[in-house]
Amino acid sequence: MKLTGNESMIRIGAFAFLSLNYEDLSMFLYYSQVKDYLLQTNQIFHYLNLSLNENEIEYLSIWVFVNQHAIEEGFLLNEGPELAGFFENYKFIDKPNFLIDWEENDWKFFLLCLYTLDYISLGKAVEIKKVNPFSKEIEQWIACFERHYFFVTKEQKRFIEKKLAKQLQCDSMTKLETDMMPFLENLDISYLEKRYPIYFSHFDKFWQSFLEVEPIYANRPSIKHASLLNCIYFVPLLTFMPEVSIFLCTNTSKAHRHLLKEKIDVHLKDRNIKFEENIHFADIIVTTINSLEAVSDQQTVIQVRPSLPKNDLNRIKATVKKSNKRSAKHIS
Repeated sequence: MKLTGNESMIRIGAFAFLSLNYEDLSMFLYYSQVKDYLLQTNQIFHYLNLSLNENEIEYLSIWVFVNQHAIEEGFLLNEGPELAGFFENYKFIDKPNFLIDWEENDWKFFLLCLYTLDYISLGKAVEIKKVNPFSKEIEQWIACFERHYFFVTKEQKRFIEKKLAKQLQCDSMTKLETDMMPFLENLDISYLEKRYPIYFSHFDKFWQSFLEVEPIYANRPSIKHASLLNCIYFVPLLTFMPEVSIFLCTNTSKAHRHLLKEKIDVHLKDRNIKFEENIHFADIIVTTINSLEAVSDQQTVIQVRPSLPKNDLNRIKATVKKSNKRSAKHIS
């Protein structure tokens, strides 16, 4: 595969391709080469005073390889105003002496991409100067979030500011209209949308309000999906899922009933359920007693065996899913 275009984008594209398709350097390089790049990677992060585990070193050695290989082949980073504009917003730790063939721009680019990747904390190796280059966008994002979710604390605000600064910088450097995040993060957006429709309905309202003030991001899906991850961090996926109440009725001991509740709870861990003590307030009645009947037309009775085997648990889950869908239609 041959990549063409701006050298900075070629390096980013090469890293994305290699890290998506190979777990480590040994899958596409000779052993002697792997040893050299792993040694170089360890040297770099020792210089940065960062203690990384073996898996982190192997993953980041791919990024070291991409840059070192490009430098050795004579592929220079463009000295254009855009790249210089990125660099001027940050303070970088000095380039180590052992990277003899690297230019200052190679070092800054290497660090800035690592910073936006947010795979590890770089400490003070890369720091924003006095003015955050994305302060306006971050302020608008937080305002929209507070309008649609909740008011954030000072600590939460600082966390969001740091996250968004990296995500917006990454987007600014790549400007991709094709979203790479679902691939880089193994993020199955379509599954999540289907699985949590009410959550996504809320998120879409938030996102549309952000686009009203920052329309430039309408064609930048990476920021939309980064924003989704930010929202999920603070607002769990089950937040807007309708609660389904279950009344469990058996003619067995309290200890056994507790065991059945535990089995149901574990099997339905991805659903928002609660156990109701009053049969009149329950949406679903789960019972081992043949003669038990619903006390209202809105209730569903599920007859189960005292052992509560998997097929009985699946029937309970299917009924809860139907109840969720009815509630979702009512809410929407």
